[in-house]
Amino acid sequence: RRYRPDTLQTVIGQEHVTEPLARAIDSGKVHHAYLFSGPRGCGKTSTARIMARSLNCEKGPTSNPCGKCESCIALAPGGSGTVDVVEIDAATHGGVDDARELREQVGYVPIKDKYKIYIIDEAHQLSTSANNAMLKMIEEPPSHLRFIFATTEPEKMLGTIRSRTHNYAFRLVNRDVLAKHLAEICKQENIKCDDAALNAIATASGGSVRDALSLLGQFSAGMDEKGLSTEYVEWQLGLTPLGILDELSNSVIDNDLAKALAVVRNACAQGIEPHRLLSDFLNYLGVRIREADTNDRDAMSILVTAATSVSVSLSQLKSSSNPELSLDLAIARLFVQPSTQIQKVEPKQSAPVVKTEVKSVEKKLEKPQPVKASVKKDITDVAELEVRWKDIMGELSRVSRVAWLAYMDSKPLELNQTVLVVGLKDASKILMASEMKHIENLKNVLVSAVSLSVSIE
Repeated sequence: RRYRPDTLQTVIGQEHVTEPLARAIDSGKVHHAYLFSGPRGCGKTSTARIMARSLNCEKGPTSNPCGKCESCIALAPGGSGTVDVVEIDAATHGGVDDARELREQVGYVPIKDKYKIYIIDEAHQLSTSANNAMLKMIEEPPSHLRFIFATTEPEKMLGTIRSRTHNYAFRLVNRDVLAKHLAEICKQENIKCDDAALNAIATASGGSVRDALSLLGQFSAGMDEKGLSTEYVEWQLGLTPLGILDELSNSVIDNDLAKALAVVRNACAQGIEPHRLLSDFLNYLGVRIREADTNDRDAMSILVTAATSVSVSLSQLKSSSNPELSLDLAIARLFVQPSTQIQKVEPKQSAPVVKTEVKSVEKKLEKPQPVKASVKKDITDVAELEVRWKDIMGELSRVSRVAWLAYMDSKPLELNQTVLVVGLKDASKILMASEMKHIENLKNVLVSAVSLSVSIE
């Protein structure tokens, strides 16, 4: 509570709300009723109190209250409050009798301050009767009266009340902004901390400043002489340590299934819940995808494929009766290549039927390279074609990037005078590869690059 903002300028992450409000206060264009909406813990009630403080300051109305007058001191964070600024929790005082009592009180002029201000929290919980009872007050208020409604569910508010208020939508605070705010508080409190630890707290809070400060208070109360270390915060939050996620990710990229399973079993032995581990791994892969070099198609393809697989496995893990086994299967699924007995899929239009036997292909993907001038030579057998396949894929990438994505991990399997059988490593790409437009693009490239005119299966 000590670090609640006391002016509009100290409210973090809500500049789209605080700056217009400050200009309205300084220009004397304050409306008689406001509606602050948004997620919990993002500053709605704090901003309402600051507005009351700004309006009732002896030097006000001003967006920079003096902080020295009786009203400013009473309405500061941790202050005693004043009789002219009334906070009502609609969750417990939302009945029609409460609204009628309020309607009787609003007619009285302020006792000490310039304005009588009512801050109604959780306003969506006002009953329909209470809303109707308040409607007349909001429609024709006395000049000394101001209303500020705060709610997490503005759509539940009575439409006739919403239309008579100025609406401001608060947002969740950006993680980097929130972590910087936590760092400033740690500096004031002389708390040793790691940047990664504060980022973890900011992420766990989901953008809620109140939740972030609650976590910071909880963890700082129980920390040892090392302060808020990354390991300590991860342990307190129940997160998977970053080192485990690094190892697991590297084992996927290195195609080392044994290492990946060993990492997972070690994590479970440390008490990390399987669903938590898989969820954290998905978030970790998302971060790596965002930070990856977009020109490195090989690494990007592996990361995207892994993230897609983990996302599917995560939904299945929730209903599993054996979470640890399901976790092992989810990790093993990242390494399994399509082999025999994959499902037969009919291609679109009149394209030839895709072969049901697909042989394994090397894991490492090749970047598309330009076709050299010497490549254009008649091909007579599949071995020759396999040698030229890398260059053919390079030519295909210039003709159609989508077609290249469908065939980039493919391999020629059989070749006769009329038919070329192409094997795909990824069974999920069979439908995409069998589209007529992609087949035609590949056929055209085969003709232009190696003078091979065949149908594709």
